[in-house]
Amino acid sequence: MPTLQLHHDLRPPRLTSTGLDVTNAHTTVARIATYSVLADHATTTGHPLDLLECLYFLTVYSAASPTLIQVGSEYHRYYQTDALQQGEADACHSFGHTLARLIADHLAPAVPSLTYTLIHDDTTFDDVPYHPPGSASSGVAGDGGVVPSHPVPTSHPPDASDAALTPLPAAIAIYSSLLQSHLRMSLAGHKSVLSQPGLAASDPASITRLLHLFPTGTRTADHLILGGVPYGSHRGINTALSAAVRRYKSTLTRLLAIPALSIQLRLLVLTLSARPSSLFALQLRTLPPRAHHPRRHHPRRYLPRRLH
Repeated sequence: MPTLQLHHDLRPPRLTSTGLDVTNAHTTVARIATYSVLADHATTTGHPLDLLECLYFLTVYSAASPTLIQVGSEYHRYYQTDALQQGEADACHSFGHTLARLIADHLAPAVPSLTYTLIHDDTTFDDVPYHPPGSASSGVAGDGGVVPSHPVPTSHPPDASDAALTPLPAAIAIYSSLLQSHLRMSLAGHKSVLSQPGLAASDPASITRLLHLFPTGTRTADHLILGGVPYGSHRGINTALSAAVRRYKSTLTRLLAIPALSIQLRLLVLTLSARPSSLFALQLRTLPPRAHHPRRHHPRRYLPRRLH
């Protein structure tokens, strides 16, 4: 995460980040496609651990298994004959392996300037959204965000994405198509977030002028959240941490409001469902040092005395 923050702080003005999320990743990914990637890798390397991974996968999914899926406050049980089991020990590894191979083998060659970070199904893409006619670029992959010293006349935004002219929108469109065609998955458009701090709205490459090239529902922000941890501008990080504190405080308030609950049960709930390490301290541990000051929000201040 400090690397992402440093990348954010030192980025060229036009370089834009987007956070993407897959809809119901584990419960929709094609099981056979996932195994094909694992088997191909094991065949290529011949490593005993890779072969063992394939054997484990076949053992777990050799028969239909009962699965509980929560929808709102209700749990629905069904027998799963495809996709991956949500929460199964090896599912995160096999899913991540499959998605990483998809990006490296098919997306990266199509958009060479794209840089990407993958944590499970949370994916961050970094590239320039639009190269206006006459804009300066050294031709090195990923450095196309240089703003020319002489202002470029404002051009009309393109109507469609193109890997050379609009690399970031093109990468997202290609990625969405690959997810559907190879893994039977789709992007959650309403969870797509664009971050492009420091660039004037009048610039031809401003994302405010190019939103029509991105998935429907895409919004803009001054920070992104990857793996549960925010990075970006000071204001954006403070906004995310403040929201985390409010959720944590609300959880503890509801816990104390439960009547006739012994201190032992309260501590059990706190340990299992409301521990600071999972609800708040994770962000503080993984943020770069500069984001810790001023220390306005500390989880200890929200621990009720009866539970502290």
